[in-house]
Amino acid sequence: MIHITKEYNMLLQTQSMPVTFTRFFSEKTSLTKKFIISDHGAISKIAAAQMTEGTATRVTVDFSDYPNMLLQANNMTAFGYGTYATPLGDSAKIVVAKKANPVLNIIARTHHSPLKNLK
Repeated sequence: MIHITKEYNMLLQTQSMPVTFTRFFSEKTSLTKKFIISDHGAISKIAAAQMTEGTATRVTVDFSDYPNMLLQANNMTAFGYGTYATPLGDSAKIVVAKKANPVLNIIARTHHSPLKNLK
């Protein structure tokens, strides 16, 4: 759980600066890793972030609003600290790589995406 102190929040409010990032929303699976403790005390990680279908949205907010966006996010939401190709607009459909079609604003969340061909 993220805790924002009163002092930190006041500092953020005095530092007005826009930030741009990508917000991913998965339609099918959780994007949040989970950690569990077994009956024997061992900690295990359950992997996540296997996004096969959803949306990517380019978001620009004042930096002071960013902590609130994190607090409001659920397990189906992830944040990317970068953005996808500008010609796609502010929102794009996310699919597996073999179904990607950037011409139709449908992209893959992978480094093998054909986005590098867009200018």
